[in-house]
Amino acid sequence: MNGIARVLRLHGYHVRGSDREFDRGARSDFYASMQRIGIILFPQNGSGITPDLDSVVTSTAVEADIPDIVRARELGIPVIHRSEALSNLIDSYTSIAVAGTSGKSTVTGMCGWCLSRGGYDPLVLNGAHVLGMAADGSDSDICAGTGQYAVFEADESDRSLLRFTPSIGILTNITVDHMPLSELRNVFSGYIRNIRDTLILNADCAESRTLNPSGRNTLRFGIDHGADFTATAVTGSARHISFRVEDRSIHLAMPGRHNVYNALACYTLLRHLGIPPGDIEDLLNGFRGIRRRFQVIGSVAGVTVVDDFAHNPDKIRSTMAAARHAGKRRIYVFQPHGFGPTRFLFEDLAAVFAQYPESTDRVILTPVFYAGGTVSRDVSSDALAERIHALGGQADVCDRNALPDHILEIHESDDWVIVMGARDPSLTQLCQSILETLASRLG
Repeated sequence: MNGIARVLRLHGYHVRGSDREFDRGARSDFYASMQRIGIILFPQNGSGITPDLDSVVTSTAVEADIPDIVRARELGIPVIHRSEALSNLIDSYTSIAVAGTSGKSTVTGMCGWCLSRGGYDPLVLNGAHVLGMAADGSDSDICAGTGQYAVFEADESDRSLLRFTPSIGILTNITVDHMPLSELRNVFSGYIRNIRDTLILNADCAESRTLNPSGRNTLRFGIDHGADFTATAVTGSARHISFRVEDRSIHLAMPGRHNVYNALACYTLLRHLGIPPGDIEDLLNGFRGIRRRFQVIGSVAGVTVVDDFAHNPDKIRSTMAAARHAGKRRIYVFQPHGFGPTRFLFEDLAAVFAQYPESTDRVILTPVFYAGGTVSRDVSSDALAERIHALGGQADVCDRNALPDHILEIHESDDWVIVMGARDPSLTQLCQSILETLASRLG
């Protein structure tokens, strides 16, 4: 939502908005940055909704009975979903949608970075900040470009990706998240039908291979199955991954086999757009990474702290695979990212934490993240820990405020503390608090 708001403002629109966290006084620096570019912020009490507005944009996460929406309907102001606003915004571009259960933000960021650094001046709307994306070298999740291309995430969680008819569509993978696989198959089949020109598909994803791209130009990328662009000589460490494609050497400043697939998706797109392999090699090798995607926050007294967005079983499994050779031991801290997702993924989350960590690793759960609203809070991290134990694993539960001191108590030299979870931007501050606590006692 805030990315759309900032791009619209940078394109000359008058923009105002509200947010629960703004009302709570949280993230003051973030909201100040929006105000600096001319976005006017109001309390979420209806006071910002006036008759001169052309439309009110909302997201699936916002209840229909909040005062702003009620007031807009009273005044007869059109209330549109964020996907409709985004669709209107990208209408004049050659649009490139990035969809899939995992990897959307990384692939969108890679594509946006490469097109921007390659001089194509793209419009980019991403779900996460790209390190060094902005012209001044700061991190950003948008580019307000006016060139030919628009690259954006297409979200399946609320089926809003079905509102788009992109020129080019990337599908990273399909695994369980948000809804059962049977529903996901239907959603992604609809997404493919809406692509007007070219589909870029993961040849190694079994679910993706079952989809019918009939009538569309289809390009495939992969490692193990036949593909138009295949990675070979894959090697990596806890901080890097490298591979070769079309006799070019790609060295990513981020670990994990899953990032080979992400980079291959970007490589395939750029080759389809006519960019030479050598240029793509240089661009991808300059890519610094994505905020909260296995982002090393720092090290103190032999302990390294990583901030990571993993929140569903597939992402958690990929993060653990990337971290398997990191340090002597891993301490996985996981904050479940909402009561609905935790309830839906409960058994799969318990299974991945019971089966996948090494025997010396530790798993610590913090309470389920609550973003507000009327959701039923009928599942807990204590119940998840009990289920992990029942499946033969181990997991402790620790309050957020007590976590830095708990890490201090249990840490060993050469530990990697990997904090995982979605939706809650304060997890980065939690990582920093862990480092500060270690530094103050061990420094």
